[in-house]
Amino acid sequence: MTQRDKKDKITAMPKKLTKKQILNKADEFSNCKNIKQISFVLKVSPMQLATAAFLPQYYYFKMKKLKGGFRHIEAPEPPLKKLQRKLNTYLQYCYYNEQAEAAYGFIINPRKQEAKNIVSNAQQHKNNSYMLNIDFDDFFHQISIKEVIAIFRKSPFNFNKNTAGILSKICTNKGRLPMGAPTSPVLSNFACLGLDKELQQWANTNVISYTRFVDDLTFSSNKPITKQHYYEIKEITDKYDLQIETTKTRRYGKEQEKTVTGLTVGETIAIPEAYYTELDKDLDRLQKTTEVHIITGQVYKAEAGKKFKQEIMGKINFIAVVHGYDSNKYETYMQKYEDAINPPEKDELSMRWLRFSNYMQF
Repeated sequence: MTQRDKKDKITAMPKKLTKKQILNKADEFSNCKNIKQISFVLKVSPMQLATAAFLPQYYYFKMKKLKGGFRHIEAPEPPLKKLQRKLNTYLQYCYYNEQAEAAYGFIINPRKQEAKNIVSNAQQHKNNSYMLNIDFDDFFHQISIKEVIAIFRKSPFNFNKNTAGILSKICTNKGRLPMGAPTSPVLSNFACLGLDKELQQWANTNVISYTRFVDDLTFSSNKPITKQHYYEIKEITDKYDLQIETTKTRRYGKEQEKTVTGLTVGETIAIPEAYYTELDKDLDRLQKTTEVHIITGQVYKAEAGKKFKQEIMGKINFIAVVHGYDSNKYETYMQKYEDAINPPEKDELSMRWLRFSNYMQF
């Protein structure tokens, strides 16, 4: 990628707000007294909010998990998703000033402030010899509409019962947070404020580092983390009616390679080699698909091709998030991507196909 390409990429990124701008927007939303005022802030009609609340539209599908099994997704239909995205933006503004020290997932990052993200989450555990990873089971579904109503009824919102009820219905499905709605992560952060505070106090007392990235809880220390520590943590999570996925609980000893939300953590933060192996497979599929369509003269299905390319670019951009846009790894995979979408000229590909056809003649 050329320096100009990088500059264009950076220019295209959404402009970050200052801390003051974020707080002003948070006040603009939380100071609303009713649905009519909220609709004005979101730039939608009160009827749109009512329709989204009482006639929510979702479609359902399954996604394979990396470690086996399926994740059931409830994806809002485009009109509902568009509204939830608008609402999510203002909920992010409001959570910014309330955020827990330990929370690192799906948090807005103001200009000139160190970002809270998957990388900075892992950095909190660098050079620690012992680690415990805990996942919540079916996390979003454990947060009920009753809890979401309670969030909107409390500070910083303090909405009346009717307003809190309508907003909660917009953000929930089947009586709980859906897996797939843009608003679910930030509302789960609000729901975990008490949990994060209590676990942080416990961690400080035990000289342990604690972070949470959505449903991934990580504890690390230079002293052994024992089974007793685990039982004390579970006692706290049980108070908040959050069930732990015991099959995903991992304790790491001093000499073991440690991972936090998929990143290898030691003296440095790195992406595991398995990630690059899968990305290489995706790039190979992309190149072969592109070549076949050029040779046969078929038109690549626009939507399918666009989505696949976006997925690959997302994976490549993740390399930049971890290692930087100037890293060799990022440069290498950007070049591989360019090669995949710009294969040799049609005549050369046709000659390859002709040679293969000759082999197949008996």
